[in-house]
Amino acid sequence: MRIKPLILSLFVLLTGCAAQSNQQTKAASAAECKETPVRHFHVEKTVKSIVEQVPGVDDAVAVQIDKELHVGIKISNFNRLRFKSIEKNTAKKLKEAFPKSNIHISSDKAIINELQMLSNTPWSSKREDACKQKKQMKDIEDRMKG
Repeated sequence: MRIKPLILSLFVLLTGCAAQSNQQTKAASAAECKETPVRHFHVEKTVKSIVEQVPGVDDAVAVQIDKELHVGIKISNFNRLRFKSIEKNTAKKLKEAFPKSNIHISSDKAIINELQMLSNTPWSSKREDACKQKKQMKDIEDRMKG
């Protein structure tokens, strides 16, 4: 007899707590992106032209959202043996050209492919969609090493 009310009260208690935690995560994600992120296409084109002039770089992709500049560089053949120095040289040139940007560079093929997909994705003017793309960029940044 006492088991049914006990089970019922536990069920109500657990479902009530789950709803609150779900609301808290939604509020936390909304607080994370207060303003609509801005993507700078003109900077991306400039970065691509600067990076492709660096000796050893075959191709480049760049995505800048707000002050975060993410660059993927393709290095092939024997230049792969000196990719660290190529990445440093690229970073130096970009820091001279864009001193106010936080620059992240990677020559990892998986990162380059993800940056290329993000670069080809049309930028949304809606805050929610732009925030999702910024979050996707942040996830890529976490996996980058530079």
